[in-house]
Amino acid sequence: MMSPKYNREQILAGVREDVATCLALEVDEVTPKANFFHDLAGESIDMLDLAFHSERRFGIRSPFQRLTGGTGWQFDESGKLSAESLQWLQTEFPRIDWQARLANVSLQSVKDLVTIDLIVELLYFAQFDNVPRDKTATA
Repeated sequence: MMSPKYNREQILAGVREDVATCLALEVDEVTPKANFFHDLAGESIDMLDLAFHSERRFGIRSPFQRLTGGTGWQFDESGKLSAESLQWLQTEFPRIDWQARLANVSLQSVKDLVTIDLIVELLYFAQFDNVPRDKTATA
């Protein structure tokens, strides 16, 4: 595995600044456990703005749309992800420990998952997936 260009602390600092800018907040309000949508009042358009800021700051293509896009999320009556939805997460984002992240969490939508620390993890691991493509290669 290659060494990351940015460590988690560097990404967290940048994400906090970018979220504060996108949502017109003070950086101190953007804590790792804060939920982007519920606690910080972000909207889907703000997530797109954050993706733009993150790509410009870190040179990392944001995986946010893959997470929050329409994937047919299913939840049981107790607020746990269905086995199919959990399998999709584990396949799509295999480096994230979803079992630990979802252990005692009740969900009603995918937006309930999107905390600042998850955004940091997504960007941190995206460094390993964002390998520059050969512009002469064919699709």
